[in-house]
Amino acid sequence: MRTLILSCNTGEGHNSCAKAIKDVFDERNLPCDMEDSLRFISPGVSRMICKGHTFIYRNIPILFTKGYTGAEKHSGVFREDKPIARFLCRGTDALAKFIRSNGYDHVICVHPFVGIAMRDVLRHHPMNIRLSIVATDYTCNPGTEQCPADWFFSPDPTLQDRFTDQGISPSRIIASGIPVRQTFYDRENRETAKLACCIAPGHKHLLVMSGSMGCGPIRELMDLLVAHIPPNVEISVLASSNSSLKQTLEQKYNQNPHVHIYGFHHNISQLMDSADLFVTKPGGLSVSEAATKGLPMVLIDAVAGCEAHNLRFFCDLGGAVAAKEPKELDRLCQQLLQDDEKRAHMAAQLAPFAQRNAANIIFETHCQPQPNLGA
Repeated sequence: MRTLILSCNTGEGHNSCAKAIKDVFDERNLPCDMEDSLRFISPGVSRMICKGHTFIYRNIPILFTKGYTGAEKHSGVFREDKPIARFLCRGTDALAKFIRSNGYDHVICVHPFVGIAMRDVLRHHPMNIRLSIVATDYTCNPGTEQCPADWFFSPDPTLQDRFTDQGISPSRIIASGIPVRQTFYDRENRETAKLACCIAPGHKHLLVMSGSMGCGPIRELMDLLVAHIPPNVEISVLASSNSSLKQTLEQKYNQNPHVHIYGFHHNISQLMDSADLFVTKPGGLSVSEAATKGLPMVLIDAVAGCEAHNLRFFCDLGGAVAAKEPKELDRLCQQLLQDDEKRAHMAAQLAPFAQRNAANIIFETHCQPQPNLGA
């Protein structure tokens, strides 16, 4: 068995999901490779889409929201005769050649765009492979139903209707959860983790992240948080790839012993273990990692679209609260940091996520004998 995982250069969450699945195949010593599907159109196109996606997310999120909600209302835009599909399928011949020449018999897609490209591959270059689509948001994203997959791995059993409403057969839907790296299933003692993260003993720890692209009102929020935090609270903030944000935060807070500023961090799992409360925009992978850790969340309603579904899912579950404006986000943080009972209740609502290892479920499904999947 040889497996290819196809990601999409539109945010690091898809790559993180792909890596989480690949880790399990690697641990079992089964051949598994990961590729950016957009590079089969061309490496230049992949870079252009990555930069454009990041720019829109950071600076004009309303464009992403309008595009996503438009696609939800008019999913026919992904039919093979439409411009979007024709563009996504420009690399079909190169992708088909790559699959055949490397002898892959399993292909796992972690973005609907990849599934649309694979639809074209299988139509014009028929081959005997098993094909899967893995959801990376707490919904059925537009275009998913266009993919001729054997399996659709969904984020949660309660979301099955999102997939069946799009015409996907229940027999093909497996509620695996969203794959996160295996390290997030390991829990370090909170006080030990705080010591490793340079948090003073007895202090509460507020972890603030802004996604891999450094989005959201982090500057304004940090001004409010730093002005209002009590002496027994420390804040760690990750600017990720947003170097401008990191520089601004360092200029303001480098002399403040209660504020720790990072670009990227080598051990997000340990940071989460050390945290009492987590502030983040609701990217599918970020909230899944925190949920696996049982870490209560304050979600920043900064970019709607697919993230609106993630935000609603965890707020309805009781594991998160959310707000759009920095003042309200600050108020929620101050309130929850002082309410141990409320945070414990939120953590309890997240407890089932630690019991469901999505990457393992995907691996085990692919290792089963070929099932009779039906229509």
